[in-house]
Amino acid sequence: MIRRMYTVAFFALCLTSWCELRAQTPQATISGIITDESGAVVPAADVTAINNATSQRTGTTTNDEGFYVLNALAVGEYIIEAEKPGFKKFVRQGLTLSTAATVPLDIKLSPGDLNETVTVSGETSLLQARTSEVSQTIESQVVQDLPLGDRRTMNLIQITGSAVFVNYDAGGKPNFSLSGGRTQSQNFLIDGGTAQNMRLGIGQIDIDPPVETVQEVKVLNNSFSAEYGGSAGGVIIATTKSGTNDLHGSLFEYLRNDALDAANFFAPIENGKKVKSPVRYNVFGGTIGGPVLLPRFGEGGPAVYNGRNKTFFFFAYEGARRTDGLIRNLTVPTAAQRQGDFATSLGAPLYRQANNTIGTTVTGNPILNSDGSAARAGQIYDPTTPRRITGNVVTGRYFPGNRIPLDRLDPVALRLLEFYPLPNRPLDASAGNNFGANYGRILNRNNFTVKINHNFTDRDRLDFRYLYNSDNLGFTSVFPNPAADTLSPALRHQNYFYGAYTRVISPTIINEFRYTYADRINHEQSFGLGGDWPTQLGLGGVPNGAFPQINVTGVTSLGAATHERRQFPIRQHQVVDNVSITRGRHSIKFGGEWRPSFNYEVNRPSLSGQFGFSPLGTGLPGIAATGSGFASLLLGFVNNFTLRETEVLDRSSHYLAAFVQDDWTVSPKLTLNLGLRWETDTPIKDKNNRMNSFDLDAINPVSGTPGVVRFVGVGGQPELPYPTDWNNFGPRIGFAYRPFSSGQTIIRGGFGIFFAHPFDHGAPSSAALGFERSLNLNSPDNGVTAPFLLRNGVPTADLSSATRDDRFGAVRVGQPTTTAVTFFERDRATGYSQQFNLGIQHELPGTILVEASYIGNLSRKLPSANISLNQIAPGRVGATQQQSLRPFPQFTNVTLLFPTFGVSNYHAGVLRAEKRFTYGFNFLTTYTWAKFLNNTDEGGAALGDTDLYSDYYNRQYDYGPSANDIRHRFTISSVYELPVGAGKRFLASSVAGKVFSGLSFGLLANIQSGPPVTVTTQVNTTNAFSAGGQRADLIGDPELPTSERTTERWFNTNAFAQPSPGRFGTSGRSILRGDGRINFDLSLLKNITFSESRRLQLRVETINAFNHPNFGLPGSTFGGPGFGVVNSAEPGRRLQLGARFVF
Repeated sequence: MIRRMYTVAFFALCLTSWCELRAQTPQATISGIITDESGAVVPAADVTAINNATSQRTGTTTNDEGFYVLNALAVGEYIIEAEKPGFKKFVRQGLTLSTAATVPLDIKLSPGDLNETVTVSGETSLLQARTSEVSQTIESQVVQDLPLGDRRTMNLIQITGSAVFVNYDAGGKPNFSLSGGRTQSQNFLIDGGTAQNMRLGIGQIDIDPPVETVQEVKVLNNSFSAEYGGSAGGVIIATTKSGTNDLHGSLFEYLRNDALDAANFFAPIENGKKVKSPVRYNVFGGTIGGPVLLPRFGEGGPAVYNGRNKTFFFFAYEGARRTDGLIRNLTVPTAAQRQGDFATSLGAPLYRQANNTIGTTVTGNPILNSDGSAARAGQIYDPTTPRRITGNVVTGRYFPGNRIPLDRLDPVALRLLEFYPLPNRPLDASAGNNFGANYGRILNRNNFTVKINHNFTDRDRLDFRYLYNSDNLGFTSVFPNPAADTLSPALRHQNYFYGAYTRVISPTIINEFRYTYADRINHEQSFGLGGDWPTQLGLGGVPNGAFPQINVTGVTSLGAATHERRQFPIRQHQVVDNVSITRGRHSIKFGGEWRPSFNYEVNRPSLSGQFGFSPLGTGLPGIAATGSGFASLLLGFVNNFTLRETEVLDRSSHYLAAFVQDDWTVSPKLTLNLGLRWETDTPIKDKNNRMNSFDLDAINPVSGTPGVVRFVGVGGQPELPYPTDWNNFGPRIGFAYRPFSSGQTIIRGGFGIFFAHPFDHGAPSSAALGFERSLNLNSPDNGVTAPFLLRNGVPTADLSSATRDDRFGAVRVGQPTTTAVTFFERDRATGYSQQFNLGIQHELPGTILVEASYIGNLSRKLPSANISLNQIAPGRVGATQQQSLRPFPQFTNVTLLFPTFGVSNYHAGVLRAEKRFTYGFNFLTTYTWAKFLNNTDEGGAALGDTDLYSDYYNRQYDYGPSANDIRHRFTISSVYELPVGAGKRFLASSVAGKVFSGLSFGLLANIQSGPPVTVTTQVNTTNAFSAGGQRADLIGDPELPTSERTTERWFNTNAFAQPSPGRFGTSGRSILRGDGRINFDLSLLKNITFSESRRLQLRVETINAFNHPNFGLPGSTFGGPGFGVVNSAEPGRRLQLGARFVF
């Protein structure tokens, strides 16, 4: 297979020596037809594009059909010249080319002498007359002057239509969805080189260039050309700044301080006043660019090499030192609970309901304890006694007064108590959130950009760029001992090298070679890493090395979910070769790409264990209203346990692609875009064959039941976990048509098939069973029996030295299981989306574009979240949950990794109006109505909480509104310079003109409806080891009138109930909605001009200017603390001050 892969890669790259590729280039294209005054085409006319900033000339000649194409043009402003003996020279001034634009320019030559010139000037039209793609270009002035949080470029996605912007926190990766795509699944290109994560991980944007280094950004949402691929979720193209013939640069600093900010809506209150989270934020740096000047040694020639018109440089540095104050609202044990006293948790008596469930509604027969007392909600039962209900009578002993005797408290649990924060406020209406405190998120960032552009001749150009970025992340802790904190600091460094060589072979053929190399590290370390915490806690059977994670239902966790993750290095290469050919009125493109990815990793997610405690241990089986997770901890009753630490995993995969694209200018009114793209990702390959698979049908020799762990490359097994999918061919077709002679209206439409990222999740350390120290222990009967007690320690088992054969990890049926299996499906498919659009554009006076369009995205076979296959079949579910009834009873769990069965359907109507920045003003406004349904997760982060899986055997109920289903979304952005002062329209020579000259305003606003929410139960009583959470029963209308909705009761909590034992709930997925979003960001800028080339810009920017509380999601766990309660909100108003000197 490897030989076949390299053969395909070699073949694809060789083809590009003869055919054309404009693969993933940010450069622009001009094309058109030259005619004379009679309308006859003019062949053999010379056409030249001259870059105003660098004087670089690019030329071509019209063919026999009068058609010409100017390819590989850098972003910027141009002069276009067309000439032929017998005609006057044509000059078009002020033609602005944007990132990856295809600009039509039909020229009419007038008879006359070449010494005569016809000069035309004007704004460049925003009409897209040569392409059917749905895209948005964000120009330089907007990038520079809009109020962008954290001064990060990808915040610009907020202003685009048919997008859902999730978040972009300091130190995190941007999360957004484009036109029904998944979050963190976009292909991201910087100057044509990839900046997408390696293909083994989620398709996140690895490095976001600082605003000061970015010239333009183009967002490709839907139905784009076959030259783009690697994602079914859209493409982002950023063009960085370059040097020009003039020396230019900037110095800047931006700062924030909590003294200038408003307090969060949920900020802690001390002495009657809200306490603001501390914020210290400085972003600073500078840029410089221009012609290269170098001393020249030796005799002859000038003493200094002058790179004017030839060699240019650009350098930038940005540093950030930031501490963000954030709020943590936690539910912690009360003073009484720490003593084993749960008297206040006792609720109403329990009754058998009409549907045979047990609840607190007074109907039917009461449930009685064995001593005749009423069984009550919240009652704590002794796990050492049998616990069941026979008829209406409980068998089992409850603790009198709901108090656990002190001599029964587990010594390990008692040592853990000191790591919980003490309550600092009363319990809320849901009996939760009794602790709140501010904490700091610390980000130290350094970013360097070096760029060199050299023109050997008008036919040969070399481009080089180096990017370095470090964004180390840290936190302060609200826990008494930081070792117990759930947050994990991380060290993250990235290095990116990019080079491109462009050769103009002839006026109609251009070859371009590109190479990108990325090398980065990610080292995540929990606060508790490195200590002998298990020994200090008296916890036996687990290795020292980290603070164990303690997960208690209803109470905040202790310890981080990942103890340590070492990824260094993470490497990626990208090799692309491009050739452009013009034939007749066809601009034909063909090309290929090879992108190998490598990840060297040691993953230690739970090297000292993860311990789970639920109410099942101290409650009645199937009665979710009884028991307490914290009481189970105090008694040392463990419900589940996981330990995992991998060996070195050295893994790789290869992305291969080839395409052909024909943009056919049928006539000045009609252009057809026809393309075909092929691409594939080869399977994950471990250099040392440290991977496992799983045979679902083979009979296990230990248990005599189906299911055997296999190991790649062992016993005749393939060396890859699944075969390569070679048949991924995606056609693309589109049109752009001018129906009227005025040319001001264009009808456009397109369709294409786009192939998804191979995982859309982080997969580099997956399926390493047999090559890791791992142990998984669960209660075999859903909390009736503990796999072990804390005081006794973890039963020891060392699987790292177990024989890797058919017996691996299995136990006889009925014995306690020790192994959780994860594996990839052998028939793994490649996900794809069918994207289509139809729209109309019209240009109004003032070069204002208005557009209405319909956008669709139907995606299939998407990689989904991991799913358990070891759920008890419907016909075998009993009164209690029994491990022996599972399909694979010899294993704790059997999980399919990122199964490719995801389905999503997106439909949207989009209205857009836009004016490019001219005469000191621009705007972009959009309105999107969308419906986004799926039965899968979103890949990265999401706005909503939809609890993906429930019943493995009945997945039809998993289909519903996506977590990013935002039905209504309005955006507006604008930059406006006051037309006053010298050289302006008003007050040119007055004192007032001097005062108000140089003032400009920026606006970025977003109003949208709320995301969906799904209600699940705190205690799963399906008795089936269900694939996901148990959804609650719906017994009423969950919506509340707006007048009754509060943060304490966001929805009607009485509309939900616990399902009866052995049954899944009746409420659907995503039936509730969280809060919408109303956000206005404003900026006020004052430009003080010292000379034509030097000015000082003072900035005041306010994020969430009107201090509108945009609430987080309400608690959606039925029976848990915080149910129906909103206890978080986005930050309040934030003020950012800045100064920027430009020369």
